[in-house]
Amino acid sequence: MRIEVTKWGAAIAIMFGIFLGLSAYVYRPTTSQEPVPAHEFTAEDWFQVTEQKESSGNANAIGAAGELGLYQIMPDFWTDGCEGAGVRFDYDALVRDRAACQIVIRGYWKKYDARTWEERSRMHNGGPRGMQKESTIEYWNDIKARMNHLQEDLSWKRHN
Repeated sequence: MRIEVTKWGAAIAIMFGIFLGLSAYVYRPTTSQEPVPAHEFTAEDWFQVTEQKESSGNANAIGAAGELGLYQIMPDFWTDGCEGAGVRFDYDALVRDRAACQIVIRGYWKKYDARTWEERSRMHNGGPRGMQKESTIEYWNDIKARMNHLQEDLSWKRHN
């Protein structure tokens, strides 16, 4: 099923996203070097730290290579993510919309079978072959540190 959505229909698309199986998944790390965190990270955790890294929360951010929005998305990434999600979102109308971007990013994860936070982060930074690019390791290390910092904040709040 394909859904055509303009900037006016993003809220409806979120509801359809639930029916399309695009809900947040929580995966444990797959590499033996990484301990399983006490707080299992959610997609919301990843989106929060990635948004801060990419745009500092500025929906109008424009990157050096022309990437746009909160998550600094390029048109090809958008197209692949829409395909993976089974939606047809207009890039220019919705690339600055948080909810639409999250559906597109989840679709990208689905299309490229990105299951771990490392895979998701490195592919977000380096495209479908991001896991094969050494240049994405530093990006992943920063996202991982931010997620661990978020975990520490959550743990502190639970105990205080």
